[in-house]
Amino acid sequence: MDSRFTMEKSDAIFDGDRLLPGYDLLSSDLGRGDIPLLYWRMSRSATELRGIVREGAIGRVCLQKSGIVSSAGRCSLNSIIYRELDLFEFFGEGRIQSVFSVFNAGHSVNVIVRMNTGVLCSLEIILDLPDNTESQETHEIVGRGGVASDRVVDSQLSRSSLYCFTRLAGDRYMDTDAELFGFDAEQVGRIRAAFEIYREPGLRDTWRVQHRHLADVVEAVGESAKRCRKIVLV
Repeated sequence: MDSRFTMEKSDAIFDGDRLLPGYDLLSSDLGRGDIPLLYWRMSRSATELRGIVREGAIGRVCLQKSGIVSSAGRCSLNSIIYRELDLFEFFGEGRIQSVFSVFNAGHSVNVIVRMNTGVLCSLEIILDLPDNTESQETHEIVGRGGVASDRVVDSQLSRSSLYCFTRLAGDRYMDTDAELFGFDAEQVGRIRAAFEIYREPGLRDTWRVQHRHLADVVEAVGESAKRCRKIVLV
């Protein structure tokens, strides 16, 4: 395996392949060696939420809700929409059947999604934070027997493992991985997703197919906002 890995460009190259976050490939057709990384699926919170749903701990799922507050300098609306729509399908193990969306001046959006399983999903995004501010995210799954969330009950901000207070300022640190040190949570996810592609060769085609589907859904979200109507995906 080729050891070249460029974190600064979010681009990994192994034996001629080009691995990029799926949303970075939205503007062009997939090349033969292009492999979209759905790296957010590798996070501990995502795998645990999916496990809760699979085990039936909250009963039959009725609703999924995601809220993202970030900055325009940190990410684009389409990149968040792409990721969150994939998580809806990842958690619920279904396919998006229809979308309805409302955009506000390009910095906020509300999206209502119906899955082919009958589950409704709600996505709210706001890009009003300063560029140097950490994004705040919450994912909640409502079932007939309970609620599962990746945010501690009654908390408004994400928590860290270690807080340091000095005369100049306060720093905080998060233990994101027990093996990969010196990387933030997003970088850890990309590294693990890249290794997973080569550990399970069949995942390459699975993620390429999912990317094409997500590209169609993201386009439908934009079309829904323009036409002010629900878009049904065939």
